[in-house]
Amino acid sequence: MRASDLDPTGEHHGGLPTYPWRWAPSPDLMTRRQLRKAGLRPGGQAPCAQVVCRNGARFGYLYRRSLALPVRPMTPARWQAHQRMMLARRTCVLCRTVGEYCIPKSIGCCLDCADGLALAELEQLLQLATTAAA
Repeated sequence: MRASDLDPTGEHHGGLPTYPWRWAPSPDLMTRRQLRKAGLRPGGQAPCAQVVCRNGARFGYLYRRSLALPVRPMTPARWQAHQRMMLARRTCVLCRTVGEYCIPKSIGCCLDCADGLALAELEQLLQLATTAAA
């Protein structure tokens, strides 16, 4: 722990109380992921504190569990929008096939299309496919 990581008054971190990793003073303070695991969401509240990890390289905002709201239920329309989004992430832009996995952003097309192509050819085909789709 570094001395600068413990700032309960927020004097050195813009007024936001800051604690080292796993040093949050109250079980009422939780990160977004912890709230989600408990079936809650911040509900519009501003962060009331933060934790510092990885030697100051990463910050995690803390929210009050007592002010958190329950997670909104997944409606049929939201579920349908989610399915359409995932379908778009699984569709290859070159051969238009739908894979069982999300297309890697680093490649931009399915693994079968990327297998036999050189990098320069692949970039040209992807550029043509994206301009044709627009």
